[in-house]
Amino acid sequence: MFLGTKLALPALRERARQSVHGSAIVNLASVAGLVGSQLDPLYSLTKGGVTLFTKSAALEFARKGYRVRVNSIHPGVIQTDMGDQTFVSRARNLGTNDVDAVRDMALRTHPIGRLGTPDDIAKGIVYLASDDSAFMTGAGLVVDGGLTAQ
Repeated sequence: MFLGTKLALPALRERARQSVHGSAIVNLASVAGLVGSQLDPLYSLTKGGVTLFTKSAALEFARKGYRVRVNSIHPGVIQTDMGDQTFVSRARNLGTNDVDAVRDMALRTHPIGRLGTPDDIAKGIVYLASDDSAFMTGAGLVVDGGLTAQ
């Protein structure tokens, strides 16, 4: 993430000069970078780093007048291959092979009544990358079906 930001910054600064609202970076974090994960502390460590790097880069770029907004998106449990692997790991950590029971347990923890989809996250990324979020920088958009609201 650091290297990608460093390498993209010259092009983003140039583009920002030509746009009313500047340009944008959207970093992919996780709710595990906000509240921690008892099942995978290393994952929380890395996503927490993304969260704070986003905030720090936003402040530095604003201080330097770069007009490059930096925000992050924080998905909850999403129906992807990675999400399926998470259910397998959680089942193993609980001493069971019943992945469906673990998936149902995760589903019950989401107040919205469903797990997220890749489209849910993509729409948040599009918003953060668009001029519609022109007054946002250093922010984290949580897209988790209400999981962290509890």
